[in-house]
Formats: sequence, C-alpha cells, structure tokens
Amino acid sequence: MIVLTTPTGQIGRHLLQLLTDAGAPVRAIARDPSRLPAGVDAVAGSHDDPAVLDAALAGADALFLLIPPDRSAPDVDAHYRRFARSAAEAVARHGVGRVVLVSSFGRGIERDAGLLTSATIAEAEVEASGAATRALRPPYFMENLLHLVEPLRHGVLPMSSAADLPLPTVATRDVAAAAAQLLLDATWTGQDGVPVVGPDDLTPSGIAATLSEVLGRDVALRQTTSADDRAMLIEHGASASFADALAAMTDAQNRGVYAGEALPRTRGATSLRDWASEVLRPALDAA
Repeated sequence: MIVLTTPTGQIGRHLLQLLTDAGAPVRAIARDPSRLPAGVDAVAGSHDDPAVLDAALAGADALFLLIPPDRSAPDVDAHYRRFARSAAEAVARHGVGRVVLVSSFGRGIERDAGLLTSATIAEAEVEASGAATRALRPPYFMENLLHLVEPLRHGVLPMSSAADLPLPTVATRDVAAAAAQLLLDATWTGQDGVPVVGPDDLTPSGIAATLSEVLGRDVALRQTTSADDRAMLIEHGASASFADALAAMTDAQNRGVYAGEALPRTRGATSLRDWASEVLRPALDAA
C-alpha cells in the first residue's frame, strides 16, 4: 500500500494518476475526499494529525510526503517541523519501509536561507524515522509562472532572481514522475536526496527570451527585489514569518546557493518551451 499526502495538489494529482494507472494500491489523505477521483481509498483529515496518519499508514509499505506551504504560519520552520515530525513518528510506529518526500533544491546550504532551510529541517526530521528515504529536491516550479499571467499579458516578467544567474526550473508533472518511479520500486534502501530539474539551464533573462518566442509577444524581464516580494506578500495577508522566509530564500538563490547542489540531477522530460506552449499560453489566452 502506498499512502499519498496532498493528492489534489499540483504534484499529488499527477502522482495519484500515475500510480493508479500502474495498478498500485493507493490510499490518500485529503482534507476533502470528495475532490478525489471515484474509487480512491481515502482518509479524511490533515497529515499533521497523528490519528489521521495512524489510520492512513496501517499496513502501508511507502509514504509520499509533501508539506503544504502555509502563508499564514506564524513560524515557518515550526510549521515544516511539525508536519515532518508527525509523519516521521507515524512512519516509525507503523514500520513503513520507504518515504519519498518533496524537499528543495540546494541541500547543504547555510542557515537562514528561508524556505530552503525549512526544507532541510523537514528532511532531517523524516530521516530520523529510520525509514529508507528519498528527498526529491526541485528548484523553481514552472507553475509559479501562472501567478504572473497578468503582467505577462502586458509583456513583463517580474522576477527577483538575479537576471544572469542560472535558475533551474522543473514542471510539477516531472516531480510526480520521479516520485512514482521511486514509490513503485521496492528495492532501494538508505537515505539520499534526488535533485529533479528540467532539461533547460536558463537564467531569468533566458526565461524571458523563451517566453517571448513561445507566446509570440515581447516579454521583458523586470528585475525586482526580495524586499518587493516581502512587501507584496504582507500586503496580500501573508505572515511576517512566511514573507521573511521567501525573501531569505531568494537572497540565498542570488548568492548562488543552487550551484552548491552537488548530487547527480534527475532530468525531467518537460522543457520550459513545451510547458509554456501547453500550459502557460492557454492560460494567457483565457485571461
């Protein structure tokens, strides 16, 4: 039995489909099971709740763990630690053999790197369970660009990542594919990280140029700052802790922290060009 968290999210929904297509026995933890496809074995609730985890992990062989971000969290590190520790303790109680979790690109980073540091805290908590673990480490999700549809309609790509520093990207469906491959394989052991990136090696300037070609309109990069990001998040109701964590992550990226990810990289199949053509351009046309 494979247990999934966040089965209706951007990664989870792709993963659920891949596992069911493969005929694997799947159980999903969902706050609202009515959003799941018919016939999916579901446990209602949140996966930071020990009782929910106990119900879901009974008889489980493997767990897919993704900690949902919470923009209102008063302490972001504590939020990630709580979810990871609850999962790790339940994994140990039920003798679950394998855990695949979603972490973040840039392992081995310095402290005070915001959301990147939170991800490493979660990795350590899960590894303490004693289960075999694989931490998927994606960089910038291509889907983040869907939040920029409005400025892109006006030919502007606002980004606080340094214009000429490589910014690896990945499509969520490729992270799901990497997770499915691991969850369907019962032979691996030990604890390790798996950076999952797309086939491109673009800078933000290169991203803007690619979008210009795909969208058929000039897209100019507008360099913003982490302070701009922080102010926007606060204005839209985020907690100071979350806004600080995102700004600190951007600052760490701009110091070159992604270049320190030394593990071999799993290359997803989806290029930014293909994703923008299949997903972003229709979203702009519909806006």
